[in-house]
Amino acid sequence: MAKQKNAERNPRWLEPLWDRKRCDTAKRVEGAVRHLVAKGTPVTLQAIRETVKALFKVSISTNTIQRNEIAYELYQKHSTARRTARAGSVSLARLQRGTPVPQRVALRAKINRLRRESKDALIFRIIELEGNIQGQARRENNLREEILRLGLGKGQPRK
Repeated sequence: MAKQKNAERNPRWLEPLWDRKRCDTAKRVEGAVRHLVAKGTPVTLQAIRETVKALFKVSISTNTIQRNEIAYELYQKHSTARRTARAGSVSLARLQRGTPVPQRVALRAKINRLRRESKDALIFRIIELEGNIQGQARRENNLREEILRLGLGKGQPRK
């Protein structure tokens, strides 16, 4: 049933259209970035949006740039926006680079959602997850012991 719903949401016949749109977006962003760099204008998401509108007479949203892998890489490569130093940003960048391309957009969205949570809420989630991991480890150990007990019990003659 889940596969059927997913197939309805993502019909195969639309894939060529989506591919073309992704390619068009990447080309527009590339043109805008090239234009901004040539003019010496800072490359920001807002500047890219405005330049795409001026050059191509098409509106483009920040989300469209961020969701398009090629467009977002172009933005990051040429970005001159001030970035606030965030603890772990190197780790997050490494995590994103190590994630397969199809899952990167979802990972970026998850990171952005988590950044909106308070530090206390994140601490709570980490502590809760650690407790769940310890509980899972105990259950696995108990299962191993039970398997060993049952396995050793079979090899012994019955009385």
